[in-house]
Amino acid sequence: MRELNNEAQPDNLAYYVEGNADAATCLKLKLNVNSGNDAPGSEIVLLIALQKLIERATGYYAMHLQLEKSREELAGIDFGSGVLKWRYDPHLREGYSLVASIVRGSSSD
Repeated sequence: MRELNNEAQPDNLAYYVEGNADAATCLKLKLNVNSGNDAPGSEIVLLIALQKLIERATGYYAMHLQLEKSREELAGIDFGSGVLKWRYDPHLREGYSLVASIVRGSSSD
């Protein structure tokens, strides 16, 4: 987990791998935004990390993914070896989580 700012409760970015001893089946980046103050900057950090993860995990050149595109426009991109999915989870009081997942397989699986 990496803290992204100097707030009392900082935004943070975490990386998770799901699978078994033979292969990863799902790679996740989870951004926790704890206050709205730095949300745009934290979301850019997530998207830059996602571009790098896509390139390393799938070989798909992701730098052309535009940071200003909405999550809905980026969801469902099929890389041949994986598909991109998003989940938005509001926090109970303030803030939210964004989870970007690269799921092994294609959108037709």
